[in-house]
Amino acid sequence: MLVLSILLILAAVVLYFVARARASSPLRLGAIAALAGGAFFGIASCVYVVSAYEVGVPVLFGKVGTPMTSGMHLKAPFTDVTSFSTRPVDLNLSLAVFQPITCLTCLFAACDLRVRACRVPVFSSSSLEVRRAHARCCHQAPTG
Repeated sequence: MLVLSILLILAAVVLYFVARARASSPLRLGAIAALAGGAFFGIASCVYVVSAYEVGVPVLFGKVGTPMTSGMHLKAPFTDVTSFSTRPVDLNLSLAVFQPITCLTCLFAACDLRVRACRVPVFSSSSLEVRRAHARCCHQAPTG
């Protein structure tokens, strides 16, 4: 936005001198509008708003500045601000992730059926579902 501001101010200066040489009032109005637009974009490039539950970290020529809290802040127009969330995150991935389990009952107890490792996918925290899936996996009669 800083580049746009500079270009609009230069256009305003050129329009002003052309309007003065030709005595044209529409060009003077164009020069005033370009100057107002350049001033607006110049001010807008110096303002940065940090959202709620975020912190802004300004970086000026590779040097990290002091963090900005949420709200509106003034900054140099060529400063880059990176926003990071400060909201606490509590992820419960136990229901959505495939977690293979090993049947310790069959490996260590005297099981009269075939002893093997059970790879039951656990998608639920319900122990009844896990036991049923384990019974289908490990406690089947041996084939062949």
